Amino acid sequence: AKGRMQLSAAGYKTGESIFLICSRPLAATVAKRLGMFVMRAKAKVLDVSSAHEIYGLQGDIGPLLARLGVSTPVPKTGGRMTIVWGRETLELLALESMTLAAQGLKEPAIARYLLVTSADSPVWSEALASGLKPADSAWWRQSEVATASARIVPATYELFVPQMLNFE
Repeated sequence: AKGRMQLSAAGYKTGESIFLICSRPLAATVAKRLGMFVMRAKAKVLDVSSAHEIYGLQGDIGPLLARLGVSTPVPKTGGRMTIVWGRETLELLALESMTLAAQGLKEPAIARYLLVTSADSPVWSEALASGLKPADSAWWRQSEVATASARIVPATYELFVPQMLNFE
């Protein structure tokens, strides 16, 4: 309505399904809204957020991938990798890397990823065992600011027009 943003999402396609990753509190609202536009198409819009967990990963995830039995290189920004681990299928989405040069630090870019798992997956314990350290959500929000990645949450729902968030 009035050109205000209701969603910013990462997405991927698996078979005939298209998944959008958005803020969990908005999933049901977004599914209902998108469902209004299906009309005669043979499509369904569902909120499957309770069936999945999404982890934000940063830095070198090579040791985690090795623990999961993956020997291929990690995807580059905008890329995706499907990982079959036992009976589970994981999706790894490469986000834009965060550079700290703007903050005066000489460190290289820090890679950022989203890892999509089933809700009952033990993959998080594997991530910790591989040496990945959990970071608080403040760090993730800082990385979103540093990469100019806008995430719509309930507090910002319909608050901005796309141009205000660099969605030209």
